[in-house]
Amino acid sequence: MTTPPQGPDRSGFRSEDDIDKVLRSAYPNPERVGCPPHDVLAALAKRERPIGDPGYEHIVSCSPCYREFRSLQQAN
Repeated sequence: MTTPPQGPDRSGFRSEDDIDKVLRSAYPNPERVGCPPHDVLAALAKRERPIGDPGYEHIVSCSPCYREFRSLQQAN
């Protein structure tokens, strides 16, 4: 599978598996429509929010948020 070209990733995110490779670019959202704020992504990355939180659904359908979420996880 070929990964579509994308700009440089300044988030610090590193792909670790096939899911990362797909979700990092499968759902571009250049205008960041509907994206939760950074503090919510940080809480999701630390598993501080309930599993039913809509932020979890968002991160698997928004590549920019997924990359930010994963970089926050990887930083811990």
